[in-house]
Amino acid sequence: MKNLILSIKNLIFKDGCIICKNENVYGNLCESCYKTLKYQSSIKRRGNLFYIWKYEGIVKHLIESFKLKSRINIKKDFADLIGEQLKFIIESNMINVVIPIPISSRRESERGFNQIEEILKMCDIKYLKIKRLKKTKHMYSILNEKKRAENIKNSFYIDEKMELNGKNILIVDDIVTTGATFKELKNCIEKQFIPENITFFSITASKYSIYKGVDINGTE
Repeated sequence: MKNLILSIKNLIFKDGCIICKNENVYGNLCESCYKTLKYQSSIKRRGNLFYIWKYEGIVKHLIESFKLKSRINIKKDFADLIGEQLKFIIESNMINVVIPIPISSRRESERGFNQIEEILKMCDIKYLKIKRLKKTKHMYSILNEKKRAENIKNSFYIDEKMELNGKNILIVDDIVTTGATFKELKNCIEKQFIPENITFFSITASKYSIYKGVDINGTE
C-alpha cells in the first residue's frame, strides 16, 4: 500500500528531470543527464569490490532523492543504467546467491522500501533477504572509520537454515565508503557458513574508498 501511495505521489509531483528540471525526461532524467550517467557506467574494480560510479554529481543526487525523498520510481532509472553490468558481474563470477544489504524495519517503514531490493526486482535478479537487527545511525553522519565499524556491529541476522555453504555470494549496496557494512555482513556469514567466495558490488564508491582504499575480503 505504501509503495502505491509513493508511486502516485511521484506521478502527481513529477516536475521534469530530477537533476536539471528539464521537462523532456527519460524516466526521471532528461536525455542529457541520462547520457552522462550512461557514458560513465562502466564497471570498476578494486579486488573483490565492484562499483559503477563515484559518489558525486548526478548519481549522488539521484541516490539521495531515491532514499531520502522516497522516490521509488527512481528504481527504474537505476535498473536501466546498471542492470546489464550487474548481471555480467553475477555471471562472470558464477554467483549463486545475491544478498542486498538490509535496512532496519523501522527505516524501511519510514521510507516504504529497501532501495537495493527494489533495483534487484526491476532487474529481475533473485535475491536472499536477511534481517537487520537494529536501526543504526546513518553512516554518512559518522566520519571515523572505527566508529563506523562499531555502529554497524552485530546488526545482521542470518537464519542457520539458509544454504550458503559452498556458495559464491554477491553482497549488494548503493554506497561504499570504508567498507564497514560489507565487512560486518561478511563476518556474519562466515561465522555460520563456509562460502566458496564472497564478492561485493556497490552502485557508487565514495572518494574515501577510491583513494584510500578499503579492505574487504582481499580488496585493497
